[in-house]
Amino acid sequence: MRKIRIPIPDLSHTEKTYLDADYSSGTALTVINNYGFTNDDWTIIGEPGEEKTETKDVTGQTGNTQIDISAALKFDHNKGCVIYRYEYDQYEIYRYRAAAWTLISTSNIQWDKHETIYIDSDGAATDLYKYRLKNSAATSYSDYSPSLAATGFTKAQVGYMITNVRKILGDEDRQIIKSDDEIIRQFNRAQEIIQGVRTDWWFLRKTNSGITTVASTRRYGLSSITDLNYVDSVRYRFNDGTTDNTYHLGQISLVEMDSLVIDNNMTADDWPEFYTIEPADSIDAVGYVAVDKPSETTAYGTFYIRYFELMADLDDVADTTDVPFPSILEDYALSYCFKIKGDETRGKMYEERFYGPQPSKMEGQYNREPTGIRLLELMQNGKGRAQGQPKQMKKFRGRGGIKKLYNEHTVDRDYIAENYF
Repeated sequence: MRKIRIPIPDLSHTEKTYLDADYSSGTALTVINNYGFTNDDWTIIGEPGEEKTETKDVTGQTGNTQIDISAALKFDHNKGCVIYRYEYDQYEIYRYRAAAWTLISTSNIQWDKHETIYIDSDGAATDLYKYRLKNSAATSYSDYSPSLAATGFTKAQVGYMITNVRKILGDEDRQIIKSDDEIIRQFNRAQEIIQGVRTDWWFLRKTNSGITTVASTRRYGLSSITDLNYVDSVRYRFNDGTTDNTYHLGQISLVEMDSLVIDNNMTADDWPEFYTIEPADSIDAVGYVAVDKPSETTAYGTFYIRYFELMADLDDVADTTDVPFPSILEDYALSYCFKIKGDETRGKMYEERFYGPQPSKMEGQYNREPTGIRLLELMQNGKGRAQGQPKQMKKFRGRGGIKKLYNEHTVDRDYIAENYF
């Protein structure tokens, strides 16, 4: 058995009006203004989550102040009651099993609750679920939701983090923060701050699948690396079927590269030594890696870009953050939410947890347990090196080693020592 929990749709940005007279019976709602309500729309009478909130489909308008509905409402509603317009009234829930999606339920949106709950009595831990909204009057549909695992969200998924934030905030009924989108916005803001603190977080380091050389070409677009944020280094592999060597290219500035490629008739060569990063243009929106020599032969060489990725925006409950401790994002969101609630003390506490303890002014030491960004920085120090190997076994091998590493040319020793020894 599996329980599927679907938050009710956010109505904060939809059309709304108010009853201009008490309602007790009939199929006509007297409202302040019926603008925006048309046939086959759905009226949500009352605030979502309230006990007597209900829905009926719109059949038309009379004048400017009457909305006609398909059947009488179940409850009485007083003048001033809010009425929302929405496009859908049901969920279609699908289950993925045996390599196929199957419709298992068409359920009404439970507007008197803060979420619609469906129990799949035949559900298994290996199943996946998705849903879409349906307008049963017009037989129209929304896009499908992301796929949801039957086992629930992982700690790094937005849905799990939202649940934690609402539990700690005491806002599971959505009275303080009505929309999950506002919490997700704070998760994204926290990711932006973390990326701004430093450009080389270990958990964002990646390598592309390779860019193949093209004859007579020295500039290669990077748009195939869709998540590129910063380039770390470039390795080059030469393979002509007989020789197969891989080495690092040395990074130089744009001005230095301009000096090296001043000869427009320079001889092509399949053994480049230097690279630089050139800015984006109308052809490639990411930028280019440019080398000091145009390639002589197509497909004899491959560039492997080590880079730090740009963290993807979090948009919905199924998205996953790259931050290894998702609770850091939760702390930032809680800081914001408690301040909205009016609890500045707890808001400040969670803000401090997000940034982590600062050094003591008297001693210059961190005298509290590390949290948040400070914890990430402490872990960063050890992620670039193997921890079990004695340091004395790591030897700097002089100019010969540098030449071998960088294909017969030298670079700044401090760069080598910092990154490789």
